[in-house]
Amino acid sequence: PGTRLAVRVEFPIDARDDNVDPALGVVPCHRVCVGLVGAEHAVFEGSSASERKRTKTRSYAFDSSYQLVDYGYTEAIALDLLLPMDSPVSVKTDLVEVEAALKVEFTVGRSVIRPGGDDAGERVKGYDTINLEVPVRIVHVDPPAQTDEDGQTEVESVITEMTRLWKNEANTGDFDDVGIQRDLRMLSLHCYRNLYGTP
Repeated sequence: PGTRLAVRVEFPIDARDDNVDPALGVVPCHRVCVGLVGAEHAVFEGSSASERKRTKTRSYAFDSSYQLVDYGYTEAIALDLLLPMDSPVSVKTDLVEVEAALKVEFTVGRSVIRPGGDDAGERVKGYDTINLEVPVRIVHVDPPAQTDEDGQTEVESVITEMTRLWKNEANTGDFDDVGIQRDLRMLSLHCYRNLYGTP
């Protein structure tokens, strides 16, 4: 959670590209939509002991994005998705399953462009969609547990330093928050007087 996922899609510019099979041709793409989605299922036993049923109890739509594609001019696109900090992690137990997936939808023309052919007909025949779904596993990653000379991990060291500064156990050259606390008290009093009048 809290990380970004970049999706990159490359397109052939011309039906005569080296990566295009002349016998198959190219289906022109006009739009790419991506979505990071998830679902939570409750798992329970059915009427027989061997029968297990799954019921969807919750759906998630974490993030989505789309990009228009101009066939013949767009070589590649990159779409950025953000996984929120409060998103659930992937879980699979006897009672519940939480899973996520990356869904990609390509809006394509219905005609195929072949080398040496006329591509004017693809504008007339309409559009269709091609869907792709890729399972995604969401996990919490612990920061690397590297110890410093005091025997503390990186996270413990940061917490110790923040606590020391917050309690104002600093040397004369370190940060001093006494003036800030006084200013915050005055600002709070000023805001109170503006809202409610003189106390």
